[in-house]
Amino acid sequence: MNDANAHESLEAPMAKKARSKSAAKRAVCTNNERQINLAVRLYTDEHSDRVNLFTNAIYFNYKYAVAPYLGGNSNSVFICGADDFVFNGKLASWFWYHTLNERSFCNQSWTLYSSYWFNGGVRAWGEKDYGMAEKAFASVRQPSKTELIGEISGGIAMSSHVRKQPLQFADAPNIMSFVDGHAQLIKIYWNGIEGAGGFAAGYEPPEGYDYKWSGN
Repeated sequence: MNDANAHESLEAPMAKKARSKSAAKRAVCTNNERQINLAVRLYTDEHSDRVNLFTNAIYFNYKYAVAPYLGGNSNSVFICGADDFVFNGKLASWFWYHTLNERSFCNQSWTLYSSYWFNGGVRAWGEKDYGMAEKAFASVRQPSKTELIGEISGGIAMSSHVRKQPLQFADAPNIMSFVDGHAQLIKIYWNGIEGAGGFAAGYEPPEGYDYKWSGN
């Protein structure tokens, strides 16, 4: 066997192993979000059909409210194995107002050590009525498209699962879950603006995308 063939024969199983590992992480992440999503909906069943916890930190503080509905999974279920972003350079500069650990959203105190966020921006974007904070679930017009719990990277237009680019990029794949309870890998629209101005959670996607932030 020549060197080229030897390299190909070694590369194929290595690539297959990497794909299998990535698929396993996606499966765990999807299951995590389904569990958290269910916990949120169980919470709303007992709290007037809504998450009545609006503060500027609700994106992560929701974790306190739903933890009792997760039982023994209340810590590990908030961690995505693909969440290994390194907080330096540009990425760190976007979160300069927080004390940062070096790696992963789930290692940050300000995320409450979670890889996932609650779509809670009902008032946080000024005049825009985005998010599910204080919004009755029964009033949501498209529960299968309205995002509820998702990867933090999705709200930024980055991706834990496809490192096509180190930071934001168009159609970044993220696992997101919705008001109707389902979770899936979807493409996130990016407006092309680098940094906080391009955080995907700040604007609705155009037609053709499988999600929306507003319940209206």
